[in-house]
Amino acid sequence: METRRQDEDVVKLDGVPQVCDDMLQDMCHHQQMFMDQIGVPVLEVFGRPSKISVSDMVRMLTSYSQTCTTALACETTELLDALPWKPWKKSYVEVDLHNVHLEIVDIFHFVLELALIWGMDAKLIHEIYLKKMQENIDRQKKGY
Repeated sequence: METRRQDEDVVKLDGVPQVCDDMLQDMCHHQQMFMDQIGVPVLEVFGRPSKISVSDMVRMLTSYSQTCTTALACETTELLDALPWKPWKKSYVEVDLHNVHLEIVDIFHFVLELALIWGMDAKLIHEIYLKKMQENIDRQKKGY
């Protein structure tokens, strides 16, 4: 039986090779390759529709999304476990930054998988991110 790597072992890995200059696009590429390897389906969208009909494919994607969101909840809990977030606990001594960083990346893996499942690519993620950031800035200016 193969033993699972510890966090300190993962930090020492070289990582997969970068295939394109745009870092978000590169991460989407690698995530999509991994999803293809393990058989995760994605929504093929053309022309960027704003609504789609519920179908067997949409139900299957929803099932995969439930798995991803459950994994996100678990990874978020693991991140919290790595942080000194309990104000009543006085015994915190140090924070393992490598572990914190790995948990954040684990969260990002599942967020990226959700985006790809539902037909988003790096360009659309970036476009919507910028619009949402503008909305957040505007909300703060209005005292939200």
